Amino acid sequence: MNKKTAVYTYSGAPKDLLAGVHRAIQKMNLTKKSENINDYTFSIDASEKTKLVSTSWPIHFKIESSFMNGISELNVEASSKLTSITQSHSNKKKTNEFLDLVKGYAPNIPKSVSSNASTGSALDELQKLGALREQGILTEEEFKEQKRKLLGTETADQPRFDTQTGRRL
Repeated sequence: MNKKTAVYTYSGAPKDLLAGVHRAIQKMNLTKKSENINDYTFSIDASEKTKLVSTSWPIHFKIESSFMNGISELNVEASSKLTSITQSHSNKKKTNEFLDLVKGYAPNIPKSVSSNASTGSALDELQKLGALREQGILTEEEFKEQKRKLLGTETADQPRFDTQTGRRL
């Protein structure tokens, strides 16, 4: 068996990643063999349709994703029964094609949250942190530090740097 694996780290909502995977499956004209979906993970097996005239074996895709701490990791494995250099190249090409489609349909969302477009998960986490601060579990300083990390913002005491020159502002 000839296998090629690729990984995509995704910072958006898992449902958006799953929608991107479904669109990529449709675009590549793959047939879903099985699908297992829950709130934080999904697993899909899909295959190319058998072609009557072809120089390569149909490729089987195993697509798995897990979601943890606001990040999804998508693993795509393409395999085929034929073990040749040509088939290996074909598997790699198809894996990359699939991931490129997923990236187009489900592009990464920037980590920072603007006031106009805040993600539900960031707001939920911020509310949880606020509740922990109110209960006395987190100090004000710990709350501010976690909030800064969550929103990807800088605090006044952090040095700022020019992105082009690298000089401190």
